[in-house]
Amino acid sequence: MPARSLLIAIDGVSAAGKSSLVARAATAFGWVALAEAYDRLEPRPRIGVTSDRALARVERLLLEAEADRWRAARELCARGRTVVADTGFLGPLTYSWALEALGTARPPLLRGLVARTRRLAGRGAWGMPDVVVYLATGAATRRRRAAADPVRHPPALAARHEAVGRVEERFYAELLPRAFPGRVRRIDGDRPLAPLVAALGRTVRGVVPLSPRARGARRVLDLLAETPPPPATFARRRARATVKKTPLRAGAPLR
Repeated sequence: MPARSLLIAIDGVSAAGKSSLVARAATAFGWVALAEAYDRLEPRPRIGVTSDRALARVERLLLEAEADRWRAARELCARGRTVVADTGFLGPLTYSWALEALGTARPPLLRGLVARTRRLAGRGAWGMPDVVVYLATGAATRRRRAAADPVRHPPALAARHEAVGRVEERFYAELLPRAFPGRVRRIDGDRPLAPLVAALGRTVRGVVPLSPRARGARRVLDLLAETPPPPATFARRRARATVKKTPLRAGAPLR
């Protein structure tokens, strides 16, 4: 466990087990669990996205939610609490980066989101966590966990989740460590939950909180602006480009 308060972000492919890990770790270590941006929106977006304009509108809404929860997390850290976030604060950016690679979004979407994020960061309204922990899982593990929670992970969306997740995984494995050196950790998520929680505690032990003057956020945004998405090796489909998962509340619309 960290000796000082930290902001920890848990990232990984859909159905990797992020939400379960965050909830259990918060209970085990006395941390504050921070729900992902979409689950914090009220009302949640009700747009079945089929156009670039609608896609941009939803992703901008989510970016504002990311800024809100980043500020809330930093306020808790300032009061001495350690916060563990269910996904980090890059979600709309890396998702749009992946959609561009898959041919389901055009470059202006990501460019616009990066520009908006720079403005937020410039006024201290958005930033990076102290450490990003990537939950690495195999496809079989994700299929099993998704099947155990079909409301949150509808089978009809499994192929899209996997396609986006594989592109995002490259970002977290190969690119983000360059812009955020020493702040990206990777743990084996295929193990059962109890040892996984213990592994998370060991992984963040010794992490030093970011300095308020650290330029991590700027470097990450530069990376997203300057690094083209990898060539797509998946089917290129435009329909319903922003559908991710079913929210926690039963009956709420898909995104």
